Amino acid sequence: MSDASERTSAPEVPRAQDTRVSARPYWPLQRLPLDVVPPVAVLAALSALLSMALNQVALPGLGAGTSEQFPQLTQAARFCANLSVTSGLVTLVSCVSWALLGMPRLPLRRQLSVFVCAGALVHVALSAMLFDPLAASRVQIYFGVAAANLIGMSAGSAAISSTRGPFMRVLAFAITTLAFFNLATAVLDVAPDTPLDPWAHYLMIGSKAAGEVVYIFLLFAAFPLLVPRGLRMRALAARSLGFAVLVFTFYVQLSAFHNMRADFGLLVYSAQRVSLVLDRWPLAYAVPFCLLLSAAVTGLLNGGAVRIQAASGMLLIFAAGYATRAPGRLLSLAIGYMLLARALVALTEHAPFRSMQPPAPGRSIRPPQA
Repeated sequence: MSDASERTSAPEVPRAQDTRVSARPYWPLQRLPLDVVPPVAVLAALSALLSMALNQVALPGLGAGTSEQFPQLTQAARFCANLSVTSGLVTLVSCVSWALLGMPRLPLRRQLSVFVCAGALVHVALSAMLFDPLAASRVQIYFGVAAANLIGMSAGSAAISSTRGPFMRVLAFAITTLAFFNLATAVLDVAPDTPLDPWAHYLMIGSKAAGEVVYIFLLFAAFPLLVPRGLRMRALAARSLGFAVLVFTFYVQLSAFHNMRADFGLLVYSAQRVSLVLDRWPLAYAVPFCLLLSAAVTGLLNGGAVRIQAASGMLLIFAAGYATRAPGRLLSLAIGYMLLARALVALTEHAPFRSMQPPAPGRSIRPPQA
């Protein structure tokens, strides 16, 4: 009894507090890595590209009455468009989460801009997918144009301040400039006095031409950005398949040019909305288009999360076309802006926005001792 009473009455010795602080609550809830591909980003890019090829090239090229003559092709084009919007919405939510929760975070004004513009863009894209896309009002279309390009300006300006090296800075500046010229062209287009005012008309023509030059530059810049330079077997195989895609796509466009003649320019405009040298040299656009497709295939096959993310972003921008007005393609354009900006930041070494590596399992972070 005495031993039991002594054990119960003896004061307990206070245990030393464990000063170790686990790092798991801080990863990944407070740090969203930039060098991780967002969910279904590759699916969004491929479905947007296939939707553009079917809806803007194949169906218009086959002529009127295609829906009755080729019902399966029409159904496949509609399915690709809906798949592009659905997967694009998932990717957009992931990219907006990075803008709101990533560390270090974007400035408050950019967070608000990205969040509001993403909400407006989701509304426009869902309305077009659930209802008739041709029934979208003019106000909804221009709200979508403003939202997509404001997202591009926010993402591009964030990439400008977070990249190193002239090439990365120029690409980030090109994203911002392209979004600005797209928005300026839309604003001048919707202004009521533009057709009557010669200065406003010339300003709109100059803004559209400058934006198209920046757009073509981005397509050319995809080749040095995405094509790997290593001698590994996977890189060599990816470059070989990319070169095969380059030859095949150029042959297809050359054959279409010889077979269709005057209608070839109409198909190019339907797919990409470019018009700077379309009347004189429509085949000149085949060079940047083929280089982009070749570089994107090479980047996707070579692997690497950052390069896959950059390739997906370039494919989405290309699938959207220049100065697009379609709701689904506006969604692809905004996602392409954000993916390319994320990839540029992640490719830059020692950049402020570059994500930290998560701690190894079982390791913990000790607070600094006084």
